[in-house]
Amino acid sequence: MQDKTKVAIIGAGISGLACASHLQAKGSTVRVFDKSAGVGGRMSTRRGPTWQCDHGAQYFTARSARFRAELARWEAAGVAGRWAARIGVIDSPQGPWRETGANTERYVGVPSMTAPAQFLAASLPVQLDTHVDDLRREPSGWRLHALGQGWQDDLYDAVVLALPAPQSKILLAKTAHTFLGIVDEVRMRPAWALMMHCDESFDPGFDAAFVNCGPIRWIARNMSKPQRQGEDVWLLHANAQWSEAHLDAQPSAVIKILIEALQEFCPVLVRTSVVHRWRYADTQTSLGRDYLWDARIGLGLCGDWLKEAKVEGAWRSAVCLADAMTGELENNCLDVELISIEFSSFLYESALVLRNEILRKPLGRSLDNDDLNGESEQLHYGIICQDRTLVACVSVKNNGDKRYKIRQMAVSERFQGKGLGAKLLAHVERELIAGGAKKISLHARESAITFYEKLGFSCCGELFDEVGISHIKMDKII
Repeated sequence: MQDKTKVAIIGAGISGLACASHLQAKGSTVRVFDKSAGVGGRMSTRRGPTWQCDHGAQYFTARSARFRAELARWEAAGVAGRWAARIGVIDSPQGPWRETGANTERYVGVPSMTAPAQFLAASLPVQLDTHVDDLRREPSGWRLHALGQGWQDDLYDAVVLALPAPQSKILLAKTAHTFLGIVDEVRMRPAWALMMHCDESFDPGFDAAFVNCGPIRWIARNMSKPQRQGEDVWLLHANAQWSEAHLDAQPSAVIKILIEALQEFCPVLVRTSVVHRWRYADTQTSLGRDYLWDARIGLGLCGDWLKEAKVEGAWRSAVCLADAMTGELENNCLDVELISIEFSSFLYESALVLRNEILRKPLGRSLDNDDLNGESEQLHYGIICQDRTLVACVSVKNNGDKRYKIRQMAVSERFQGKGLGAKLLAHVERELIAGGAKKISLHARESAITFYEKLGFSCCGELFDEVGISHIKMDKII
């Protein structure tokens, strides 16, 4: 991607806004779309005539240096502050609550949880009340369709889906992209949130507590957070299992059950209450990746559901995607991992993209059946960065009698010349030797002969034509 690239970000939660902010800072032209009337996603605050309550994300922590720097920026802007709360743990209705025993620094948005999102959105073009329900890739770029508005006039060089996994799947299905099968592996879970006005004398001795019994998993007094205003409101979050079992229950039934569960361990008079259902509250199974990015067509996905279901996870996912989109991966090229790649896995699909980009597109060609024939029986290896981005790959064919052939090694262009090819081949050689290999062969491009000679390979025979360029057979006897 180049400067002034136009990017559409669908989703105005913290992940979408952070991605848009970083892309804009690096020269891209961005526009954020969201179907809601406000920004923030699950960093939300519910408001009544005389009260407010954070009914989504309750707090966040800052563990990485990069997010701590962002938090410092939020604090300097007056939109985040530390929550010095009395945090407890309730293990049973009969037993007393106990202190957490953890010295965790917790932060919240101020004067409400939505404040950091509003801070980011203030410098971005954000189009609210716009439900993007379709998208298509045209020769000149991406075009979006909005419910009730039709196809939009603007075209975009790239699209980022900063949505929960199930909502991303709906849009991916319109494109028939391979990411659809990958995202289908993610399972997200719901949570009911109950906001309550309690009797003024209610003070259980804690400001918030983790609950390990019954349907409740969290209780918090909203006014214990800094700079809150209005009437005193308590929040309950039901646990994922109970919420899933009661996903379609009537709100009145949910309120009754949760208040009764609360009264088992905290005798309290609830004066008024209101409930909210978060359909996609957290992630049961994630992908273990910071983001997904297909540079060929300009399609990316980010969000806390990919790897870490926290505010910091959502933010990190976004900025790592922005780094990848602008060619500035956060990861140092030396901070890599050598891996085996399963056939037909997501990493195998990534390897096909890399091989096509490095080995075929410069020749005006694409990977064909001859390239892929028999790959289900071959060995595949690669190198990934910390964010699971594949930066190098190679395939190995077993020719029998302890003889192996190296095939189609490719290193991402921006990582070439940094020793990754030699590192990958050394890893492969160790793996093959452990399996009893006696001879390793390959077809080297004429321009790469010196590279392979340094790794102990010797030329055999004469130059020959393969895919339109000169190659030579090289062997290494183990």
